[in-house]
Amino acid sequence: MYIGHNDHGERVNLMGRSKQDISKLTNQRWWCQSCGMPLSIKNGLVKQSHFAHRKDSACQNFSEGETEEHLEGKRILAQWCDKFQLQYQLEAYLPELNQRPDLLLAGEIAIEFQCSPLSLPRFIERTENYQRHGYRVVWVLGKHFFVGKRLTAFQRSCLAYQQQIGFYLWELDVDKERLACLLHMEEVLGNERPFYSRKVWEKGSISLLSVFKFPQHSKLFIRREYDQQAILLSYFDKIERGLVRRDRQILSIQDLLYQQGHHLRGLDTCFFLPITQPLFGKEAVLMWRLLVWETLKKSPKTTFSDLFQDFYLSFKQSQSSYFVMPMVPLERNLRLFLGDYLAVLSHYDYLVYQEGYFCLRQLPQVFMSGQERSREVRHRLANSNHISAIPRQNMLS
Repeated sequence: MYIGHNDHGERVNLMGRSKQDISKLTNQRWWCQSCGMPLSIKNGLVKQSHFAHRKDSACQNFSEGETEEHLEGKRILAQWCDKFQLQYQLEAYLPELNQRPDLLLAGEIAIEFQCSPLSLPRFIERTENYQRHGYRVVWVLGKHFFVGKRLTAFQRSCLAYQQQIGFYLWELDVDKERLACLLHMEEVLGNERPFYSRKVWEKGSISLLSVFKFPQHSKLFIRREYDQQAILLSYFDKIERGLVRRDRQILSIQDLLYQQGHHLRGLDTCFFLPITQPLFGKEAVLMWRLLVWETLKKSPKTTFSDLFQDFYLSFKQSQSSYFVMPMVPLERNLRLFLGDYLAVLSHYDYLVYQEGYFCLRQLPQVFMSGQERSREVRHRLANSNHISAIPRQNMLS
């Protein structure tokens, strides 16, 4: 950390001070404002000078240790603010929360630069604590958490959502001194690799406050197309191979379906659409679509509001597993899921939307074999691409 307090209660910032000046401070006593425990000054030749707790410290705000990347990231963000004369506090201690964001911007945006592993319960606790006290929290990921070939549970928990750019994450590259927003993030059926676009800002290019307000004010229009026939056929082949080889993931889905009297080979194509999958979903996504159909059968003419209430109640009773996203409430995620699914069902004439009501037109088919279903996909979805775009157009949710 850069901030320490001396015996007189004075707040001293080591950032930007010379090694020589800092050496003059080492003979004083220093204290952590968060936990009140003593601090020492680290003033070596390699790492940036900083305060540190003793090894036996139990300080919650700095229990993860301080890496060079973390120190450098805070320096970049602080200097970025200085260039535009923004109001900010470095390592601002918030006593009502007993938390200390790396940078508090404009008195309301708590920026956390995460470089070290953090348990999911602790992450959720810190995030919800900020939210309860009226702060907007922004989690910025260091290089250890940069998005790779698949999204981890922790990366999913860091996702935020805005209609203008969809689901998004922040990354800070301290070596290149630039901040990136990974936006319009989504996954496709049968493919764990995330798809996303990237918006990058060099340090000091525009106000940091404007950068973090980008999700709400974005003017970007991005359109992405997927060959849904090819994706579905590939996934159905994966199902067939998985059932034959007794693949653990495929069998876990089949077990869930079997308990409800269904089989993976017999499900209508509509249970696998849209091909862009909910980012908070796990193996139970097919079950959620079955829940929607059970609700539609009970109420073949219904409003979105009534349908959602019934679906939400069924979802809670089913005790389905899902990825927790503390910055995107579960109800919001489920509304997006249901809105997208109803749009698909309307497009393929399972439903018709008239005067504010969804009316059931046809029930899903039950196929006798995977081959029969694949023939239907080749016939029904020939030359049919799925289009995903931002700003999101989901009028129903």
